Amino acid sequence: MSAGVKFKQIFAIECYAGLVGIVSKLLGIVVIFLKNPEQFNLMNPLAFNPGAFMDQKTAPKFTYTLASGLDLFVIWALILTVIGLKAAAGKKLSTAGAATAVILPYALLLLLGATVAGAFS
Repeated sequence: MSAGVKFKQIFAIECYAGLVGIVSKLLGIVVIFLKNPEQFNLMNPLAFNPGAFMDQKTAPKFTYTLASGLDLFVIWALILTVIGLKAAAGKKLSTAGAATAVILPYALLLLLGATVAGAFS
C-alpha cells in the first residue's frame, strides 16, 4: 500500500497481535482441565466462535469452517494488526486502508479454506 512501513515494523506488529493467541491457548488449557473429556472439542476448545455451537459431524463443512473462522480472538488480533499498521504508517495510510490490507486477505483465505473444506468433505 506504499505506506513506507518496514518489514521489521510489520513483523513486530504481527508478533504483538499474535500474543492474543497465547491468551486463547491458555484459556483452552484451563478448559481442558475443567471440562468433561467426552464433551471437549479439540477443534473448538473455547466457545468464542459460532462454529463451537454447531455439530461438527452434521453441519456442512463449508458453513462450519466459515463459522469457526469468525473467532473472537482472531478478530481481536486482526483489529490489533489494523491499529498497529495505522500507527506505524502514520498519515500515509488511512484506517480504512489498513483495515483493507489486513481483513481482505484474511477473508479471502477463510473463504478459500471453507471452499476447500466443503469440496473435499
